[in-house]
Amino acid sequence: MLHFRNKYGGLNSYDFLKSAAIISMVIDHIGLFFYPDVQILRVVGRLSYPLFAFCIGYNNKYQVGKILSLLAIIMAIIPAIFYSEAISMTGLLQASVLFSIIFVKVFMGFASKAITRKNLFQWLVILISLAPLTGILFPYGTMGMIMAICGYLCSSHKDHDAYPMFLAISLGCYAGIEASNDKFTWPLITCLFLLFIGLYTALCHFRIYPVKLPKPLSKLMLLASRHSLMIYFIHYELFYFLHFF
Repeated sequence: MLHFRNKYGGLNSYDFLKSAAIISMVIDHIGLFFYPDVQILRVVGRLSYPLFAFCIGYNNKYQVGKILSLLAIIMAIIPAIFYSEAISMTGLLQASVLFSIIFVKVFMGFASKAITRKNLFQWLVILISLAPLTGILFPYGTMGMIMAICGYLCSSHKDHDAYPMFLAISLGCYAGIEASNDKFTWPLITCLFLLFIGLYTALCHFRIYPVKLPKPLSKLMLLASRHSLMIYFIHYELFYFLHFF
């Protein structure tokens, strides 16, 4: 049964954020699987995960459900079962971004109680320092946790004065790491940072407010937003299958 409401009610700005993350994600995977030479698709795709992680922190619901865990495991073992790929433990974690979502949720369940005004930027320094190592262990590493903290700060107003600077540093480091990992050229790096400036503007002033759209479009956006993880799993595995066959 499809559910079209959450704690924020009907269609709203939060759904727009998640829908933007989904669109960016699909564009990214089109580039990954079908047009690897068109790197601008991957640049646009860099917006997806920070948006998802921000929404996790903003929503302040950190329980790891059974469906999320099951999808993460299935997604990790499919390459080994169907495509005879030898995968190590690290490879299993890297094979599914859903494991990163799980780690972010578990982390935020602890961090939301431990973060204070005094230690906020200490958290930032530690997590950024760990990003290169943790990025090897699972997708996006601790940068996803940092973006979730941004979402938490935005929704909780726990340290609203420091939030804009925290967000700017977080997005700047995230964009820099992604540009380095994907070996973007300078024109692409320029595009990436322009996109992240726009992302900063949207997230710095983000608030929940209702949105009215024509009914078919509204239902489509609600479907995408409220079932984003399932959409991620289904479209990724479909693209994966089409790519190899």
